[in-house]
Amino acid sequence: MTAVSTDVEQQLAWEARHRPRAGGAAIAAAILSVGSLIWMQEALKDLPRAGFLSSLAQAFKPGPVGEQPSLLAPVFQYYVDHGATFIAISVLQAIGYLLMAWLLTFLGAAARARRPEMPKLGIYVALVGAVLLAASVILGEIGRSTAFPAFLDSSRSLAQQFLAGADEEPTQWQEAASLTNTDLWLSVEEARELAVALAAALEPYRGRTLGDRHDDTRRVRVTNMIVPHRGH
Repeated sequence: MTAVSTDVEQQLAWEARHRPRAGGAAIAAAILSVGSLIWMQEALKDLPRAGFLSSLAQAFKPGPVGEQPSLLAPVFQYYVDHGATFIAISVLQAIGYLLMAWLLTFLGAAARARRPEMPKLGIYVALVGAVLLAASVILGEIGRSTAFPAFLDSSRSLAQQFLAGADEEPTQWQEAASLTNTDLWLSVEEARELAVALAAALEPYRGRTLGDRHDDTRRVRVTNMIVPHRGH
């Protein structure tokens, strides 16, 4: 939006045409900014907390620290479960920033008409800054909605979640679940034979889909990894 003439009357007429829109943009931006902030606070009130003392206590539990369940897993799960809410909030925030960009452009054009020495670049800096801020809000939420499910779907995270809620699992599944890690001394040929044998053991179950699975089945993560230690 730029003033098409330096003539005072034309400038005032231009401002009069756009002033109601600028005022509406200001009001809408304020409502969206405050409303999205209130909504965000409401959405975060039940967010699980991973406090410093809880994290520090992990270091004093038996076993390697790296094997302790991540305290952030419940936080990530909360974001995933309420993903639609957080995306909606980010959209409202972004719209508010874009409306603010429109308002700043109008005010900048009006100010420059009265102060010709004002750099024109300042108008565009405010516009681009607001647009980039709106884009960062949207992209940040999209990044979280992509990264958090990926973390929760990792093999380690799945195992930790199962162990954390093992008492709530049926006894049969508690007994069936197996978390094992074994180091073996193998030749190249033995490692190949083992890989083939493990693949053959899994093959009968690979063709199952959600549509044709048995009623008593559930999705199970089976990790198959044969990797030699470096330097051994």
